[in-house]
Amino acid sequence: MPTIKDDNNVVLFSDPFKVYLFKDKQRVKLSFKITDYVVINREFKQEDFEYILAHWKEEDGVEGNIRDIDDNKIWWYHSEFGPRPECEPANFVGINFNRYSFRFSVKDMESLENAYFHQKNNKMHWD
Repeated sequence: MPTIKDDNNVVLFSDPFKVYLFKDKQRVKLSFKITDYVVINREFKQEDFEYILAHWKEEDGVEGNIRDIDDNKIWWYHSEFGPRPECEPANFVGINFNRYSFRFSVKDMESLENAYFHQKNNKMHWD
């Protein structure tokens, strides 16, 4: 994705997720966009991140059984309905940790998966 800057030449966060696989450390750093100027970062063991990618689509997804390297529990799941009591039909990926709850499109989640596997299967400039 091209670099986007504001009127003051500040580089903006443009993607909902930004992922970096550090193969030598077997770590995955993931940024979650909050605004154009703010992200929250989480870091995972590579094997735990791959577990998330393999299980987020399953019925219950990941339910707190995976932790980031700071020992925070992670919930990561696909949902086909909105919040109770209405439970209106929906289609999104829910991600919860600490006091944060995110909702991303399935398309954004698939883009995250593609970016991760591209990095895993190719040499990056930070490798």
